[in-house]
Amino acid sequence: MEAENEYTEEIPNPEKLRDFDRCAEWFFANAERIEEKYNNKFIAVLKPGKIMAADDLDILMEELEEEGIDIRTALITGIPEIGTASIL
Repeated sequence: MEAENEYTEEIPNPEKLRDFDRCAEWFFANAERIEEKYNNKFIAVLKPGKIMAADDLDILMEELEEEGIDIRTALITGIPEIGTASIL
């Protein structure tokens, strides 16, 4: 008998995962410019050059859902306020 897993979801198709990789590459190649423009915001990179942003993560997630965007394939991150450091 297989145990149920509440985190089991359908895996996005390979092309969508390649889209995510392209978004990540674009994000890191343009990080400085993105950080300046979206200072202290939450962003979702939907495709290279196309970003949705909000002041609050919950609002961003609602907007993505309203637009029908699959959040599993969007690069979603917070941009810290300029001059702050994050310790992981």
